[in-house]
Amino acid sequence: MKLVDVLAQIGEPACLDAVRAGWEASVATLPPLPPSFLDPAEYRASRQFASLPDQADEILEAATARISKDPALLHLIWHAYRTLIGPEDGGDFRDWPVLCKALGDQAGAFYVLVGLAIVPHVRALHRTMNIPAEITRDTCHVLVCLSWNYERAHPGRLGIMLKELSWVRNHLKGKLFRIGRLEFMIGPFQGCLEAYRHRKNGRVIALAVDGARFTREGYIPYAGAPPDSGEWVATLRKANDHVVGFPVSPWGVALQQEVSLSLHEWQLELWPEQPTLEFHIPEGGGMTPERCLDSMRRGLAFFAEVFPETPVSGYHSHSWIFGPQIEEYLPESANLVRLLREVYLFPLPSTPRDGLYYLFGSDDIDIATAPRDTSLRRATLDFISAGGAWRSGGMFVLKRDLAHFGTQFYRSQWAAALRAAS
Repeated sequence: MKLVDVLAQIGEPACLDAVRAGWEASVATLPPLPPSFLDPAEYRASRQFASLPDQADEILEAATARISKDPALLHLIWHAYRTLIGPEDGGDFRDWPVLCKALGDQAGAFYVLVGLAIVPHVRALHRTMNIPAEITRDTCHVLVCLSWNYERAHPGRLGIMLKELSWVRNHLKGKLFRIGRLEFMIGPFQGCLEAYRHRKNGRVIALAVDGARFTREGYIPYAGAPPDSGEWVATLRKANDHVVGFPVSPWGVALQQEVSLSLHEWQLELWPEQPTLEFHIPEGGGMTPERCLDSMRRGLAFFAEVFPETPVSGYHSHSWIFGPQIEEYLPESANLVRLLREVYLFPLPSTPRDGLYYLFGSDDIDIATAPRDTSLRRATLDFISAGGAWRSGGMFVLKRDLAHFGTQFYRSQWAAALRAAS
């Protein structure tokens, strides 16, 4: 079938450019019978392994029956499968058909079936890598987490958000693994800073990279925001056995206060693009510092064994969870607040609505009418309504400092580190 005819039949002709890549190859390889991932025995086994709830079967069966009898939908789901599973990066799915006209309330199930198709591939790959079965199962649990995100935006329905479907390529290709509470993959450090450690006392201080731009308060300006009279630009220079620059505090703000570090006393331990364990936080709650520490320790050991050719210096992450506003509107006893106090926060480029998607299922919400059914949603809406600035942020933890996790090491040593650097 021609792509224009498929899109016309499902009522979404505007998606032509988003879907066209690889279409002819998909048409040429479509099997004579519905593909195996539409076989109820296969997708049920994958659904059970990934821990999607049993009640998903009824929805998946109804969607599969309709897809298998509709040539347009059958061609499209085969193309979606090849786009996701194929050896080449087929791009993201954010502008693919949403299928509400073709499948109604079962539209989301179409992409759940595509997502479930990765499970046999992940299991086979992990067996060749000698990955423990527990880690394989937990890694495939990402499909449950993505379904929760979908339900947040579409209450009572099963699905995967189009903008999130391509994320599972990291799991499919053996890059990302869930180990305990957290997911990990090796990735380049993405902070605009260098971190130094004192050679004798072990204290840590971060300096902003040369040319980094900050607001008066020490944050990176919002993307697209007009210049502000209080903005300033950091410099970082190395000369005469010293590095001179502007510090970034572990509370996640840069200070307009130039300091000088003697390279005889301080050594560079982290810099942009250096390999680190990039960690991600799946949906599910229960993210206590203790569980995070357990995951971080196990993750470090796992990657040292499975990928010994790529040593890492520590961990980094970037998320709305690490935005500095979290500590302003959640109580000290909250797990997120407890975690933030154990890591070294730093500013990142952001938008005024970063993170709202993960809380409400959309970035475009009406603050006055958005649901307030959880304590986190209520606190977020109250914070924004009161004029609070919403930002994403980043964090790092150096490998050596895991031994101090639980003591608020970076914050407790900060004042002394800054004095020594001044």
